[in-house]
Amino acid sequence: MKQKARNNNRSVESQLYDLLFRRVETLLLLGALFFLLLAILDYVVVPHLFSSFLLIRATASTFLLICFVVLQKLKNKKPPLLPLVFTGTAVSVSAIELMILKFNAHQSPYYAGIVLLVIFVLGMLPLSFKVSLAIAVLTHSVYLIPILIFDQINNMQTFFTNNFFLGSILVTLLFWRQMDQRRL
Repeated sequence: MKQKARNNNRSVESQLYDLLFRRVETLLLLGALFFLLLAILDYVVVPHLFSSFLLIRATASTFLLICFVVLQKLKNKKPPLLPLVFTGTAVSVSAIELMILKFNAHQSPYYAGIVLLVIFVLGMLPLSFKVSLAIAVLTHSVYLIPILIFDQINNMQTFFTNNFFLGSILVTLLFWRQMDQRRL
């Protein structure tokens, strides 16, 4: 009886790993594509920053594509995926934060890019609640800490609103993760 339960647990773990692997593959490609496609926004909204933002976007996109290629090469070895998820998230949110700091910092509408990122990562990846919480803290910290250090906050309403919405979205996504985890 215990052996059967262990085999079932391994089967579920194997299926979850396979699902996570496929989704990480997909998100790496989608992330690389979205980073480049959103350059259209830069061209329209901040044409004076277009070239520097394109460099940031191209760098992040290239990193995500390299991660995808590495993941493909290690496919049969079942590599640990969480370090890749954290690294990809950290690089992506850092790229977005660089653009935020260059374009109005705490007043930048580019914080919406972080919202897109966390929807992709926390919404699409079957992660545990603890891992999801760590990613939520990472993304909000990378947004908030540089602004507190490098920016002079002179529009408290916008700063508060952006942080409130980002925090609310993160909490919503964490509840979503928790509900999905309970179903498993």
